[in-house]
Amino acid sequence: MDINSGKRRMILSLVLVVCIFIAFAIFAHSNSARIKNQNAEYLYELTVQRAESIDSIFTNNLSFIRSTAYLYGETMKGSKVDLGTLREFEENSAFESLRYVDAKGRDYTSEGIKANLLDLNCFKEGMRGHSGIDFITRSRVNGERQIVFYAPVYNGSKVIGVMLGVFGKSSIYNMINYKLFGLDGESWLCDRNGRIIGSTKRTRFDDYFEYLEKSGGCSEEELTNIRKVFYAGGNASLSYISSGEMTDAYAANIESSGWILVRSFPASASADILKKANSNGAFLIVFITMLFAAYMIIMSMGYSKQQEQIEEERRNAEYISNAMSNLLEKVIRVDLKTCRYDYVIGSPNDITLVKEGDYNEYCSSLLSQVSDADNYRTVAKLIRIDNLRSIMSIQDVAVVVIRSHINGHVEYYAYKYTVTKKEDGVATEVFIIAQDVTNMLPEEY
Repeated sequence: MDINSGKRRMILSLVLVVCIFIAFAIFAHSNSARIKNQNAEYLYELTVQRAESIDSIFTNNLSFIRSTAYLYGETMKGSKVDLGTLREFEENSAFESLRYVDAKGRDYTSEGIKANLLDLNCFKEGMRGHSGIDFITRSRVNGERQIVFYAPVYNGSKVIGVMLGVFGKSSIYNMINYKLFGLDGESWLCDRNGRIIGSTKRTRFDDYFEYLEKSGGCSEEELTNIRKVFYAGGNASLSYISSGEMTDAYAANIESSGWILVRSFPASASADILKKANSNGAFLIVFITMLFAAYMIIMSMGYSKQQEQIEEERRNAEYISNAMSNLLEKVIRVDLKTCRYDYVIGSPNDITLVKEGDYNEYCSSLLSQVSDADNYRTVAKLIRIDNLRSIMSIQDVAVVVIRSHINGHVEYYAYKYTVTKKEDGVATEVFIIAQDVTNMLPEEY
């Protein structure tokens, strides 16, 4: 190999490295936009579904408090409070506490009188014969925010008191808390005026708009748009600056109460997801760059190469190029603790399989694609959840190839399992990279 030939190879190698970097930059940019849209779609679905679930919880518990108020009135003798019956109703309810407030505003729990609620709106409305849902910014018993379900208690045709069912701070938190791709998001339950009923974030503010303005750094224009969404009853996407970073959120209406559920997903969390999605590609880019750097150093030192070695390098470069073309075709994250999976990149080939769900369903779908018994046993031995936990706790990487007959053709798919988390030496999370390797395998395979 002469000097001019070596220079040409070095120049071509440099051009190829630059092209790879440009290709990866384009991929990373498009991937960022795709993941942002994916997060917005997931946030919308999670918020709307949870709002519907909360609406169902509210409707069922409002019906329960009405029935309980009726039964309690039937069991009372005159105006005497029956604490034993109240305690029995409380034990069979979903409420943190069940209370009876007499006509003088005296609040009875199953343990006795706790406070006077004569001035509360829920008491006044109940004494007028109305039932409904209300909230208390600060409880007179423990100082916490509470959601209150109320209904009148009758003695004959006369209202003699009000039955209250209470959800406290922990119940509200569990009702609105959520995670997206394993990361914590923020949830807020507010009325249409922005008064905070519950949140997953500790705050000294009682008003959501005031919190966004004074604590989050939200602009006046953004606040005006958010207020319009609240006054209109929610069901809209929101974007605003919070704590110095752009935040995507969705506001959904809860019909039974008229309240608004807001769920937000900070930009830093989106960046973490994107970082994970691009990590394998970035590693491959660095690895390829190092290979080319070593190759150019050897070329510059004038080492002669045999034609066979040059041909081998060409085949390796072609193999890497083919691998790059299939880079990150599908990436699936598997939580081995909860036995859940989700597609970080790509979508299932099986139209009956959702993008996230029970890992056992994913296994069943994968195994249904295997075309022969020997391959089936090999694949099942690795991917079944108990086997996978054991194997990946011993080794960090495992690869299995699936042979499938599709439309009369034989196709091969490689599934690379890589451990990304361990606890006390036990694998708790793996990432699966799925690639079509049909054209990369020898014909006799």
